[in-house]
Amino acid sequence: MTDSYQKRRAKVNVCAELRRRGWTIYGFKQDESDLQSDYWSPADWEGVAEKDGFVVCVDVADYTVQRYSGGHKTVRYVPDKPCDHCKGKGTEPNGWTLEQARANPVEWRNRRLGRTAPGAISSDVVSPVPFRNGIESCIVCNGRSHTLRTESVVVPWPHFSANPKGCKWHVEKDGKILAKGTGLGACQNINGHLPEKRQEVAAAVKALVDRIETPWKSRLAPASGHVHGSGKLA
Repeated sequence: MTDSYQKRRAKVNVCAELRRRGWTIYGFKQDESDLQSDYWSPADWEGVAEKDGFVVCVDVADYTVQRYSGGHKTVRYVPDKPCDHCKGKGTEPNGWTLEQARANPVEWRNRRLGRTAPGAISSDVVSPVPFRNGIESCIVCNGRSHTLRTESVVVPWPHFSANPKGCKWHVEKDGKILAKGTGLGACQNINGHLPEKRQEVAAAVKALVDRIETPWKSRLAPASGHVHGSGKLA
């Protein structure tokens, strides 16, 4: 691997192909980067997928196992009491209508952000997102009509183990490793702006996922022809 970014991209490429083939993906994060605000948060994947009891682990270390295997605790926001500001209606009391905001976009945006200086934001476009049924949404609850509270939940994950030493991926079922190997480096996006390189990466990803799926596909074979054990390193 060239660097951590390319390593991440290679995993995301494999993740996309597994998802396309119907595998359930665990620990995937969408690309949240915003070039306009110079915010960089690329797509990422923890490396775990499952299908019919078969678990795929791509570049999975002990840290990921300790944190996620069998499920992990997290906190989520759930609806609570009705908002005191809008009395549960979700719209701003004496707020603007969408038509009023479109007619005076600068004034409306300044008001929404608590700005008093005219022209603080110059725009002739008003997004309909802060409105509910054509009326400005509640500033306090942002149109939800209720407050939020947190609760602890356990997010279900399959049980899995870290990749064996020297391997970048493995497939397991019921705690037994059925196949393992390398080859993740060929799935990087180095020189991805070149069409021929993109084709090369796509072919490498497809070939790797074909190898990964071998134990899963073998479940359809007759019992006498079923192959057990680990695959060869490449």
